[in-house]
Amino acid sequence: MIKLYMQMALSSIRRSRWRSMLTMLGVIIGVTSVVMIFALGEGIKRQVTGQLKDFGADTIVVRSGNIVERDENGKVTKVNLRDVFSQSVLTMSDANDIKNLPGVTYAAPLAFVSAPVLSDNGHTPLSEVAIIATTPQIRDVLGRDVETGEFFTTPDLSRNLVVLGPDIAKELFGEDEPVGRIIKIKNVDFIVRGVMTRATPSPLDLVNTDYNKAIYIPVGAAAALNNGALNVREIDVKIDDASAATEMAKTINQKVLESHGNVADFSVLEAKDFVGVLDQVFGILTTFIGAVAAISLLVGGIGIMNIMLVSVSERTREIGIRKSVGATNQQILGQFLVEAIILTLLGGLIGIAVSAISTFVLRLYTDIHPYIEPKVVGIAMAVTLAVGIIFGIVPAAKAARKDPIESLR
Repeated sequence: MIKLYMQMALSSIRRSRWRSMLTMLGVIIGVTSVVMIFALGEGIKRQVTGQLKDFGADTIVVRSGNIVERDENGKVTKVNLRDVFSQSVLTMSDANDIKNLPGVTYAAPLAFVSAPVLSDNGHTPLSEVAIIATTPQIRDVLGRDVETGEFFTTPDLSRNLVVLGPDIAKELFGEDEPVGRIIKIKNVDFIVRGVMTRATPSPLDLVNTDYNKAIYIPVGAAAALNNGALNVREIDVKIDDASAATEMAKTINQKVLESHGNVADFSVLEAKDFVGVLDQVFGILTTFIGAVAAISLLVGGIGIMNIMLVSVSERTREIGIRKSVGATNQQILGQFLVEAIILTLLGGLIGIAVSAISTFVLRLYTDIHPYIEPKVVGIAMAVTLAVGIIFGIVPAAKAARKDPIESLR
């Protein structure tokens, strides 16, 4: 009997293809939204975890602002997104204190300078550029190398030298050799000392800095540009032993806390904490997208119920004929309920197909690698089935209650 109901439902859907497609649109959008947001979240977490295994386990980041809250076991429980962009409270003294701790290999401060940039041939950057004031140790912390020329050294910290990312070098000088050329920052001449190799996005960077479009300048020269002041946004620390990262993070936290008068206006983050941060951020996004998807599924369910009610009215004569030849109320109920369920399940399957295609396109043309988990697909289809049953029961019950004589009349 179920097979017969399915054949009748598919026949009815084929007769009204466009109406059926529009009816399923809300379900398609809802399922696609749910599957894609989970796929993006899982894909990025897998990428970050893989990158952390490669080069982040022995790296600790000290950031301004109380970015995370932890439980008694030290696990990240909450992320304060506003504090990610909070005013800098770190100083060069903090970087020097950390650098002198036992077990610390390198400690490189990062301060950002906002200023116009102009090359000696009159070219300006085609896009936003990050001017990063730092020390030579940043190259070792980030695991970067110089492609042409050389990086500035410790004796150069007060000299007007710069090292360019590969993209900004091309924007300013085209195919010409940049090393030895002049660029102006805040109308002050700086000599290009070198050009960095191409960088991959770092999982330890909370504000997604594009290091390929960065200009590195010594901290002393940056302070001179800013009337002697230098606001350090973060301090990147490389430690000797990755297995001791948790203990080193506690030591660094205590040292900086003492320097700040026991005011916890900063955060010390291990590599593993960034996975917790991502979990929190994507948890918020998932909740938001889930709410939107729920609304889409609700609208889709209402649309299916509406179309099924219209279908019941249009097929009154069919219902009368079936009842007159012996069809029971339960059989009529089953016929229309199965049709509503098939509509929603088809919408769910199309939504999953759209998600799979979108995932393939993102993997092909971007650095993002979404991952669709089978359990997410299962949950999406289960919810879709529930929508079909809930919103299909009313039209099916209306069809089942029709009087055969009145229907035929």
